[in-house]
Amino acid sequence: TESTSPHHIVVAGYFPPPTTGQAVSTERVAGLLDSAGELVRVSLQGTHSRGVRAEAAPTLSGTLGYARAARAWRRELRRYPSATVLWTSISAKAAGHLRDTLLVLPAFAPSQRVFGVVHWGGFERLGAVPWMRPLVARMVRRLNGVVFLDRSLADACAGFIPEHKRLVVPNTISDDVIASGPELDVRRAPWAESRALRVLFFSNMLPEKGYGDVVRAIGRMRSDGVAVEATFAGAWPDDGQAHRFAHLVEECGAGDAATYVGAVRERADVRRLMLGHDVLAFPSSYASEAQPLVILEAFACGTPIVTTTVGAIPNIVTDGVEGRLVMPGDAAAVADALMQFQDRAWWLAASHAARARFDAQFSPDVVRRAWLHAISTVPPSRHDDATGSRHGPYP
Repeated sequence: TESTSPHHIVVAGYFPPPTTGQAVSTERVAGLLDSAGELVRVSLQGTHSRGVRAEAAPTLSGTLGYARAARAWRRELRRYPSATVLWTSISAKAAGHLRDTLLVLPAFAPSQRVFGVVHWGGFERLGAVPWMRPLVARMVRRLNGVVFLDRSLADACAGFIPEHKRLVVPNTISDDVIASGPELDVRRAPWAESRALRVLFFSNMLPEKGYGDVVRAIGRMRSDGVAVEATFAGAWPDDGQAHRFAHLVEECGAGDAATYVGAVRERADVRRLMLGHDVLAFPSSYASEAQPLVILEAFACGTPIVTTTVGAIPNIVTDGVEGRLVMPGDAAAVADALMQFQDRAWWLAASHAARARFDAQFSPDVVRRAWLHAISTVPPSRHDDATGSRHGPYP
C-alpha cells in the first residue's frame, strides 16, 4: 500500500540488533524525530537475518545478502514517495561506497528528499581517489544534504560537496544514560583519601580502540604505587583477542586490578558503569573516529576522559578541560594523564566541564532542534539529478 503523506519522515539504516554504535545512533535519531511527523523505520538488515555491517570487508555471501536486503529496502521506501528520508548508513570506505552507489542509491524515489548521514571520519578520502570521483559526484548530486557529526568533518569535504549540502548535526545518546542532578551530586561527594582511582574502558574489545594501552597504563601505575582499579566492558571480536588480553594483564602485572565484565547492552547499565568510575580511558588509534558515543555517554554522567588526538575527537574533548588528550599508542602518557585525576579539585572541575559540554552541544533537545532545522531549511528541489547541474571539480 502506497502512502502519499508529505509529512512522513523515513529513517533508513541499521537498527539494533546487533548493537553497534551506528545502530544505536540510528535508533536514537528515529526516537528524536518520532513526534515530528509520521515517522517510519526502514532497516537495511531487511531479509538478511544476521544483519549487514556497514564497514565490514565485503564477501560474496555478504554482498548477496546485502543485495537481497537492498531490494526489500527499495520496496519499502517506494511506499513513501513524498517522504523525507534520512539514510543513516553511508560508508566512508571505497568498497562500501561502491556498494552504496550500486545497491542503495537507486532505491530512493526521485520525489523523495534524501539526507545521507556520515557516521565516520575520513569521508573526504573518497574524493581523493580518482576512480571514485564520478561515483561520489553521482551520490552528492542525488542527495539533498550530507549530514556530518562535526563541522571539521564537513569542511574537509568542501572540495566535492557544495556548501548548501554540507550539514552538521551531532550525535546524542539515550535518555537512560543521562545522569540526573541527584546522581551527579552523589558522585561528586568527597572521596575517602584511601580510595583507589576507578578507571573504565568501555568499547568493543578491539586492539585499535586502545584496551592494550589501558592495561599497560594500569600496570605502570601499580608499579609506581598508585592505587587503581580498572574495569573493561565490551564484546570480543573473537576468542583469540580474549586470550591475548588475559595474557597482557598478567604480563603487565595488572592482574588483581583489572576486571573484565563482558558486553553491556542496556543503556541504563551504561549509566551505572559511568557513574561508578572516576575516569573513562578511551585511547583509540582508530583513524576514522568521528564522534564516539562512549565519549558523549561519559560527558552525560560527568565522567572525565583520557582519550587520543585521532579523528575528530579533539573537537569533542578539550585537553585540560573535560579530560586529557594523548597521542595514540602511548601507554605511558595514558598512565600520566590518569594519575592527574587523583587530584580531587582537578577531577571535580573536569566532571563539571564534561556535563556542561554535553548539555550545551549534545543533549537530546539540542540535537533534535538541529535535525528539525536541517531537514526543514534545505529546499526540496536542491538535489541536482533533475537539473543536471554540477558542483565542484568532479564530473
